[in-house]
Amino acid sequence: MSVNDLIKTSKPMASRIGLKMTISEKAYAAQQYNQVVFEVRSDATKGQIAKAIEESYKVKPIKIRTMVVSSKRRRRGRTTGWTAARKKAIVAVDDLKNFNVAP
Repeated sequence: MSVNDLIKTSKPMASRIGLKMTISEKAYAAQQYNQVVFEVRSDATKGQIAKAIEESYKVKPIKIRTMVVSSKRRRRGRTTGWTAARKKAIVAVDDLKNFNVAP
């Protein structure tokens, strides 16, 4: 499914780009700077991420930074494999009240 096909569907933008809030130590530390970390689909654009956050949380993002986290090699005994590559979005907002996160 291409990005243009995603735009034409009637689903909410958050579910089209797979917007999931990430809770980790770094994400928790970023909250003191009014930043929230999300995991999104690898083909999601910054504009789509901004629209999804506005629809889902009723907050206008100030700045969006994206990064692709590459896959890593993992071993379990003799078996080797790879973790999945993913895309993260760090979103700066005015206040975190609309996000259900601990301060």
